[in-house]
Amino acid sequence: SASGPPAQITIKGTALPFKNSIRQTIKSKSWESYTMSGIAREMAENNGMTCLFLCATDPQYARVEQYQQSDISFLQKLCHDAGFSLKTSNNILIIFDQSDYDNKPPIKTITYGKDYINYKLTTTESNKYTSCRVTYTTPYGNVITATEYVDDYNSDDEDNQCLEIYQQVADVEAAKTLAAKTLRYYNKYDFTATFTFPGDTSLVA
Repeated sequence: SASGPPAQITIKGTALPFKNSIRQTIKSKSWESYTMSGIAREMAENNGMTCLFLCATDPQYARVEQYQQSDISFLQKLCHDAGFSLKTSNNILIIFDQSDYDNKPPIKTITYGKDYINYKLTTTESNKYTSCRVTYTTPYGNVITATEYVDDYNSDDEDNQCLEIYQQVADVEAAKTLAAKTLRYYNKYDFTATFTFPGDTSLVA
């Protein structure tokens, strides 16, 4: 796009071309006794790509269904539910755990009044939860449930909010993992920051 004055040209691109079949082809399929890494690698292979799975845990599915979705949309949903991130680079599907990368050491310190062109800091209380409960009732009537709490949880706080998730899980351990990941996902936007920097070749994805 072009705009002005002053004259400005904006060029944007995507890591995954629009014509790529993993993005465009709508499919319906089911998997039984599969792991997420297995599904991701199968999808990558079917679309002429490779897969890099960088997570310590690998969700196991007794049965999971892809219905009228592209491979990338379905895989994105699986990653979202597991608290993982999905990206593509150089024809590679990359899946990594968000919490693992949050705990890595910083690569840059931003000093107030330096280093940036402008900034925007935001905080919100609208989607802040103190706990998350996952519940699933099996076809046989058994109830699988688990609840996870924030680190500073106070049971006497009148403002406590519990996020209720009703989703199929294999067992209590899977329910606990999903609850923890979902709670983290909703609360990670409590504080956000956006910076515009001058060009810096030391910052790469």
